[in-house]
Amino acid sequence: MMTVNAKVTPYENGKLKGLASVSFNDDVKLNGIRIMEGKEGKLFVSCPSFQTKEGGYVEYFHPITKEFKETFDKTILDAYQDALDGVKRTPKQAEGVMEISSVRATEFQKDNLRGLATVVLDDSFVIQNIKVMRGEHGLFPSMPSYKGTDGGFHEYVECGKGFKKELQQQVVEALVNNKSKAPEAKAPENTVSQEAKKPSKGKNVAKAKPSTDEGRQAPGKAVKAGFVALPEEAGKMPKPQPAIR
Repeated sequence: MMTVNAKVTPYENGKLKGLASVSFNDDVKLNGIRIMEGKEGKLFVSCPSFQTKEGGYVEYFHPITKEFKETFDKTILDAYQDALDGVKRTPKQAEGVMEISSVRATEFQKDNLRGLATVVLDDSFVIQNIKVMRGEHGLFPSMPSYKGTDGGFHEYVECGKGFKKELQQQVVEALVNNKSKAPEAKAPENTVSQEAKKPSKGKNVAKAKPSTDEGRQAPGKAVKAGFVALPEEAGKMPKPQPAIR
């Protein structure tokens, strides 16, 4: 069970009305949440997002049930109104334990990047585009981050020490299990027998010609040894979970 607390700073800049951070049970802190003004002056909550290669935008994290969406948004908007009114909020005490409901990991190799993971919390909230990196001491999850005005990078999702350890274990395990289930590539069968390759004495034996498709690689599809094709190119990337509107 997740206890939701929000801290809001009013910030007027066009349609932007405030910036918020949200915590779940003191285990997870979400940053970069915006309070925006929509049609007819109605306020709504906008979570940080990234752009896909198709040009659309996908949120790094968001509620995935209607009930939790209402709780999430109401907590933030109530905190915004209290900030405007100068009311000091008392954080709610955590009730119960927040659980990692599921973890999906897809192999994605580039430099030190080894995969991408999606995590669902309490069957009601998703965090996606988590990078699985290779470090000096093995694999570890790297949360989505942004470049701040100070020039440094800051995480959109911060995890408490205990939760971070559990998350790392489950994300790495999911990636390893996913790799172990991947079918091994088989070498193409040689259609020309060894006997056919040896010329017979006194006989004219025509040389076997390789198939026009065998051994040929399509332009732009070269794959280095030990390199796994990018999920987008392979068409196997799990679709991101849509936000509840």
